[in-house]
Amino acid sequence: EPLEAFFAGKGLCFHLISSESIFEQELKAQNWVDIVRTLYLARALDTNGAELLVLNRFYQSGRIRLGDLVDSNDRERTYLVEIAVLRLLHQGVLSAPLSNTWLEFETEFELCT
Repeated sequence: EPLEAFFAGKGLCFHLISSESIFEQELKAQNWVDIVRTLYLARALDTNGAELLVLNRFYQSGRIRLGDLVDSNDRERTYLVEIAVLRLLHQGVLSAPLSNTWLEFETEFELCT
């Protein structure tokens, strides 16, 4: 109860969860660690233009594989687009199945509704 009161005072809700449920989400957590680390390292980049281009592609196509946006053989050339996709994912504009598979070039993204 003290934890519930502490978090409630900060506008947060505290729930005790089992260790098993944490281990069930291990892959999702590892994916997000990689995403957040990448976004932190790219925090100074301006990706506004790349984000608009990415969103236009999604409005036209619906689901898109990361490899359709990012060139695995020349990631430097498509780096801004890669960061734009990750930022849109982090902002909740895009979604991807990160709970049951590693984030890779075959991962399909789609617009959140």
